[in-house]
Amino acid sequence: MISRIILIGLFFSITKGQIISTLDTINVSTYPSEIKLQHNLIIDTTFSIINKDIDSIEYSLDPINGLLYVTKQTRISKPIIVTYDYYAISLPIKIGPKWIDLPLIDSLMLDNDQSKDIELTSYPIVKEKESIYSSGTFFRNLNIAPRGGSEFSGGFQMQIQGSLGDDIEVGGVLSDQNFPIQPDGNTSNLDEIDKIFFQINHNNFEIRAGDVDIDIESGKYLNVKRKTVGVNNQFKFNGVSGNGAVAGSKGVSHQIEFKGVDGKQGPYNLTAKNGNKDIIIIAGSERVWLNGVRLHRGEDYDYTIDYSLGEIFFMPKNIIFFDSDLFIEYQYGDEQYNRNLLSSSINKELNNRGKIQLSWIREYDQTLNTNNEINSDALSLFKESGDREIYVTGSIEDSSGIYILLDSVYIFDSTNTIIGQHYQVSFTYDSKNGQYVRKLSNSGVLYYQWVDRKNIELLNESIDYYSPVRELVAPESHQLVQALSNYRVNHWLDLSFEMALSDYDRNNMSSIDDNDNQGIGHQIKISGDQIALTNNLIIGYEVSQWGRNKKFHSLQRDRAIEFNQDWNILPLYDKNELMQNFNSTFSIDSLLLVNTNLSRYTIGSNRKERVQLDFKGSTNFFNKISGKINQVHSNNEYYQTIDFNTKLFSGSIHPVIDYKNEYSDKLYHFNHLTSGLQFNGKQLQSILGFGQREDYIYNDNKEVLFSKGYFGEVDIKYKSLSGWNHSIVYRKRIKNEFIDDQKINYDLLQTRIFLRKPRIPLRYDAKFKIEEVLTEQRMAVYDSVGLGLGTHRYDIQFEEYVPDPNGAYIAYTVLSGSRRPTTKFEGIQRLEYDFSKKYKTFLKNIKYRMDWKWDFNGNNFHINKYRRNNLDSESVVRSKSKLLNEINYLNQKGNQIKIWNVNERDLNSLDPRGPDLRINNENGVDYLKPIMREMHFGLKLDQHRINIKSSFSSLRDRSAAGYWSEIGLKKRFSSVLHIEGYLQYGYDEGTHQLNSYSSSLKGVQFDLLHFFSSKGRIQTRFEWSNVDLFGEANYLPPEALRGNAVGENRRVTINGNIFLKDNFSINININYISDIRYDNFINMSGELRAYF
Repeated sequence: MISRIILIGLFFSITKGQIISTLDTINVSTYPSEIKLQHNLIIDTTFSIINKDIDSIEYSLDPINGLLYVTKQTRISKPIIVTYDYYAISLPIKIGPKWIDLPLIDSLMLDNDQSKDIELTSYPIVKEKESIYSSGTFFRNLNIAPRGGSEFSGGFQMQIQGSLGDDIEVGGVLSDQNFPIQPDGNTSNLDEIDKIFFQINHNNFEIRAGDVDIDIESGKYLNVKRKTVGVNNQFKFNGVSGNGAVAGSKGVSHQIEFKGVDGKQGPYNLTAKNGNKDIIIIAGSERVWLNGVRLHRGEDYDYTIDYSLGEIFFMPKNIIFFDSDLFIEYQYGDEQYNRNLLSSSINKELNNRGKIQLSWIREYDQTLNTNNEINSDALSLFKESGDREIYVTGSIEDSSGIYILLDSVYIFDSTNTIIGQHYQVSFTYDSKNGQYVRKLSNSGVLYYQWVDRKNIELLNESIDYYSPVRELVAPESHQLVQALSNYRVNHWLDLSFEMALSDYDRNNMSSIDDNDNQGIGHQIKISGDQIALTNNLIIGYEVSQWGRNKKFHSLQRDRAIEFNQDWNILPLYDKNELMQNFNSTFSIDSLLLVNTNLSRYTIGSNRKERVQLDFKGSTNFFNKISGKINQVHSNNEYYQTIDFNTKLFSGSIHPVIDYKNEYSDKLYHFNHLTSGLQFNGKQLQSILGFGQREDYIYNDNKEVLFSKGYFGEVDIKYKSLSGWNHSIVYRKRIKNEFIDDQKINYDLLQTRIFLRKPRIPLRYDAKFKIEEVLTEQRMAVYDSVGLGLGTHRYDIQFEEYVPDPNGAYIAYTVLSGSRRPTTKFEGIQRLEYDFSKKYKTFLKNIKYRMDWKWDFNGNNFHINKYRRNNLDSESVVRSKSKLLNEINYLNQKGNQIKIWNVNERDLNSLDPRGPDLRINNENGVDYLKPIMREMHFGLKLDQHRINIKSSFSSLRDRSAAGYWSEIGLKKRFSSVLHIEGYLQYGYDEGTHQLNSYSSSLKGVQFDLLHFFSSKGRIQTRFEWSNVDLFGEANYLPPEALRGNAVGENRRVTINGNIFLKDNFSINININYISDIRYDNFINMSGELRAYF
């Protein structure tokens, strides 16, 4: 028994130590296929597709053999990136005693060569002292589109893991690939697939090169968090330790502090230091606080973030008020300069009683060998301007420019119809003085238009304004030196001293205004935290002083999140500061902890004094009780906050009370009381609460009721024994503002219900979310990238871009800068029922699936408006719904039937000219019947009706109604050769541009899949069809007959994959199309990939 346990433990230790993460690039065809991945023994729970632009595909995975089965077709054949973990060891080929595989004695006498077929069990070879495991790929990819250009790309990636000797371990991921994939900020954990590093670990040192997270927490003034690319090392030896880093920062560090907006859960924009919004947030760099409480990212937690747009949304569990205090730290990239970071620190221990530490850090913008080289004109301006902001004109005379200048106003003229000098003009975000707004022309060109900001209609709207200027951002430099020492004399006396010098140059290209670059800060502490008066009574104290002059600048936040709120001040950075503190603590076991604080804060010529008392405790009656009283006094101000909350009784049922009061002398005060009931059971956890808030302001020294509001909250989590799981977060808010005569009434909801049990035939999953947001209008823009390299083509007849895998345009959306408050609803339901888990009759062969989704964004939301929004619904930004019902039948004889129904409705306003409404109803059936060995008869029928209506042009209105049918055979000649062929017939009729039409298609489709043993495969599809058009129209709408053009259509797709000697592969993709749109068009791509 003991030997078995040792063997099992040894096996798991070997496998656990050799789990490697990898990326794999594969080509997904436009039809169901089987794809061999690079590795076997995949951990299936780690497998995921990371492309953001790929259509949703359905697949199944064989993790043992490393096979991916794609079951749902995609619109376009293209490579995708997948990530997964796998075991990098050789497991035994066969399990069991070897004598079972030995030939019989008689057979040995007959054929001695048969012994060569015995498969021996293989085991991993583990070296005792040195063992390095590595794997990776090297590839080159070429994509050729004869009429649109070509693309050439390549990459290298390698994983290393192992040890060098007894004390040194190495590991890492090396790559020269640049992943332009920004992770979604809606989960608590981010998959940093592009992280590249090499690391060496020893008992006395650690070195890491590549993607390095700098995290320094030292004293008061040196607290730095950065995501960088460089080298970082740490060491310790004989009581001396230290660290150093040489790196390039991935972005600029910034922090913003602001108040919330009533009725707006988001988005809140994260901006650059100069207010620019066209930035990208470095994924995972943000830290968010609400009213002093650290929040967690994720749809099931507190907030989500769009890193590409720099927008943050708060989930329904946290209602945002007009006085909510929001504090956010983050890094952003704006492509101005490459930023370098240098740091060094050394630490000496003092007999295990304290330490002496000296640290230095410098962060500066690199002006040499940067992507944006500084020209001579800009260099002169930098040298002459000092620390002042620099703006230059954004216009350049250009005969091909799209603007002309009339009466000092730039007017858009892309067609050169206005006589006069034309200009190319760059615009910069300017919220204070800007007088231009973003627009999109009918032809899809983004431009800027002058507006009169004094217009009353614009005053009440949230709009971004721009100016025809360019801001020149000077390179800056920031460094800090810190000396820190602390010493513990005994359990009641600790001494601490810190001194910091900063040097912050806003323009390191100029010596002007450098007299304010250097500043100094200090902190002194005398404390004792474990002074025991009795066995149960412990007291502590702290006397401290810190200060900094107005020239001092820390690299990151150097005070508590609640500092400005507790002192009732605005963020100030150009004043001398001095803080004196006395803090005491008093604790009685776990029953009570009391903290008192007396502080004096001098900022500039203003002095404030503060008294703060906070406590927390627990008894049988008060299951949990806490409170905080904060009072601030100055010559002309009195400010007070009271925060008290308690949870009563032990057990599972707790009444809860929360009270908040804030008072600012002669300005305002409010009272906020919430009471409720909390239940904590094994299966059910819930909170039911009701609150009331009254806000008062002072007008002519008289107290006036400004607003009165009510709040309701419901939080429920329930997990039943039958497998049902429920999670509900609901918030209700009603507010009346009496002076402005405004009313706020809205609901916030987030709920999840699901049922998953292996033996239960029903599987159900549902998510619903309602929130109030400030929606910024988005506009669709299309850029030409070359024929065959895009995803859309421009249809001249309908003046519209339509999806086409061979098109010359790619689509993306831009923000208009115009916002309005809306209600956003997201609903998803999925239901599956497997009759075989309950019935043994005919029904056991049936499975049912239902998928439902509805996304709504607009005003006056009500659940009854589902599928009722039309073109006249001006308050709707987007309403998209889809309902799928599917029944699958499969019996033991191999007969397969699939019946489905799809209903789609999409009302969107991405076109600046007005919204479009698209309605699609589809019914279909697929039938597959075995007629002889390895041969099946197939039948596919589809009936559909498509209607498209435009709000601004009846010429864009069109419809297509008809059916599509395919009949054919599928034959499997062997395990390496599969062939199938179908005859096709389609019919559509409808109207477009006030003309009626009817059309028919006759065609054939032929597929071949051939495996070259285990060395590769080739997949080929040939399609030929002929389309006839009847009626008044001269052309077909793009939705008719699955997008086939009038006349003869020929398409050929070839995908090939060949493995050479198990470590080298060749992938080839060839697409050929010939019709009235593309005359003998060929698109080819190839990839060479080496594995090691």
